[in-house]
Amino acid sequence: MRFGEDRRPPGRPGFLARRAVLGAGGVPVVQYRLAPSEAQGGPEAYGLLEREVAASVALERRYGAEKFVGVLTRVVGFDLSAAEPFVLYRPPIGRPLTEWAGRLDADDQERITGQLAMAVRLMAGLGIVHRAITPENVRWDGTRARLCEPYAALRAGEQRAPYGAAPWAPPEQRAGRGAVDPRDDLWSVAALAYHLLSGRTDRGDGPPADLGDYRRLAALRHSGLFSPHAAERPHPDELLRLLHVPDPLAAGAEAVDVLEPFRARYDAQLARKRALTGERRPVGAPAAETPGVPVRDARPPSRPSLFTRIIRGVAPRSSSPRRPATGCARTACSPSSSTNASSSPSTPRATASRSTSAPSAAPPTARTPCGRRTTCARTPWTATRGTNCPCPTSSTASRSPSRSSAAPRSARPTSSPPCWARSNSAASNRTD
Repeated sequence: MRFGEDRRPPGRPGFLARRAVLGAGGVPVVQYRLAPSEAQGGPEAYGLLEREVAASVALERRYGAEKFVGVLTRVVGFDLSAAEPFVLYRPPIGRPLTEWAGRLDADDQERITGQLAMAVRLMAGLGIVHRAITPENVRWDGTRARLCEPYAALRAGEQRAPYGAAPWAPPEQRAGRGAVDPRDDLWSVAALAYHLLSGRTDRGDGPPADLGDYRRLAALRHSGLFSPHAAERPHPDELLRLLHVPDPLAAGAEAVDVLEPFRARYDAQLARKRALTGERRPVGAPAAETPGVPVRDARPPSRPSLFTRIIRGVAPRSSSPRRPATGCARTACSPSSSTNASSSPSTPRATASRSTSAPSAAPPTARTPCGRRTTCARTPWTATRGTNCPCPTSSTASRSPSRSSAAPRSARPTSSPPCWARSNSAASNRTD
């Protein structure tokens, strides 16, 4: 165990405080122990330490597994038989309310008041009265208020002992009259609520003179919370109901998490940010279902493998766009045209001549249902269009001129050539 420097904690005469680190894991704690002089022969200080340990252990055993235990300071361990008896607490979170003066808005003030009322309710459920609720003993971290160690706690019903100062301690506690009552702590909560809202402290003898000027404290004023007599103040559960704070000890009530509203607000802001920036959800986060909007698959479309293309006959994808099939329906399918094409010796030679002389102006070609490759320079035929080529389809069509010696110009027929022959002829004329 490693220890820090000693200091004298305010409001705890005869005690020393220091920070420490436990074990190899480095667990930080705060140690309060009796000073050497008090440890040797100070029964009063030792009795206060015993009461403090008893109250802290009772709260930890009862509420240690609950979510709302965050409003209380949790005990870690103690040793009352050591040479210097001590008690260990978890280190405080946040800063005292004295450092937040003038920096809290109305919502923060209401949250602090409600959480302090919850802390009083939890201690009252075990018959414990804190008796030391002051701005120095309440810490605030921006979302949660935490009450300090119960070093001045007494059991409800015991004789009051003079303790505290105005305006935080009630009049009967300062005078030491009557029996200890949980409503003694509610006076301190009311004094803190007035101090946070007005920025001033009152004399502590009754309701402040200007209490009626603050509408936010109207409900507390009408409830009698500022009454100098404990019997006229509401009980802790009644104050929670007045502040619209769920009672954690109510019958059938679920466990109350004081941070749940802030977690919901954080989740809403985070979802709004992701919606504006297009940020993806983290891995493992549930997807938000939007009604009426189909969910798109982010994976790329699957492509057939080489094995599938070879075995099943799936054509591989081409990077260039495919040209539509063209041709002449009437000429390609007519028996006369196919006969004329097979009997004409000039057509292959004309096609060969066109392919060698025309570099890039060749018309689109397509394979006809007959198995012959043909071209149509006028109107391309497609399956979807379903139109016939307007070219003449005479069976005695003349052949296109060619440079081949097998078909001299003097032997050319005079009739109009068919569609496929006319296309070849047009290509040959362009090359000439």
